[in-house]
Formats: sequence, structure tokens, C-alpha cells
Amino acid sequence: MSDRYKFRVWDKELKTYLDPEHFYITGEGRGFTCEHKKGMYSMCYEYMGTDRFVIEQYTGRIDFNQKDVFKGDNVKARLKIRGKYKDAVGVVDYDKTHSAFVVKTENWGIQFLYDCMNLEVIGTIHDKEQS
Repeated sequence: MSDRYKFRVWDKELKTYLDPEHFYITGEGRGFTCEHKKGMYSMCYEYMGTDRFVIEQYTGRIDFNQKDVFKGDNVKARLKIRGKYKDAVGVVDYDKTHSAFVVKTENWGIQFLYDCMNLEVIGTIHDKEQS
């Protein structure tokens, strides 16, 4: 899929990702979820200003299994550290200082996502929370 702006939404109460067909984000950043019944939307709820949902943005990268990479994904990657390639595991995040997606690793600090090779999504930060 070639969507420039894609998001997924984690529901902290239900401990699951919402169906992307039923969650909408406006240009102003307001989030809505709608219940779909009998071919029509019966109820829409606005979730602006609540911490119930975690909105995770698509990074524009696809891993070697053709899986979209989102903020909040746990990934494995090969990184070039001081001229040598190292395998690392980390969490994808957005770094406002550099205006770029990064991988936060325990052993190698913060690495730019666009520098990562052999990228593979191995889970999300919510895996332990899922029912």
C-alpha cells in the first residue's frame, strides 16, 4: 500500500488494535471511532484529549517480510556502529530533535531508522498487554 499517511490505533482499555476501517483522524488531528451496524455507521465517538488510545504512525519503511513499520514496533536490524556491522534489537520511535524515525536500542543508543539494514518487525510495544 502506498499511503503517505497511515496510522494504527491501540486501545488501552480493550488491549487491542482497532479496526482501521472504523477509526478516523481528521486533518486537525482529531480522532473518531465509529460503530458499524447493518451497513451504516450508527454511532461515532470523538476521542480528542483522552489517553485511552495510542496513535502510531507509519514510518514509510517496509521490513524484509514486506510488513509496514510503525512507531512502536519492536525490530531487529543490522546497524553500522563505528565502521562495523552489529545486530541489534530496539523500538521504533520518532525523534523530534532530528525530525526523523529512529530505533532506540539498549546497547547502541539511538540509530536512524533509514540507516538500518535487514530490518524485521518482531512485535510491538503492546505485545505483553494483549489478551
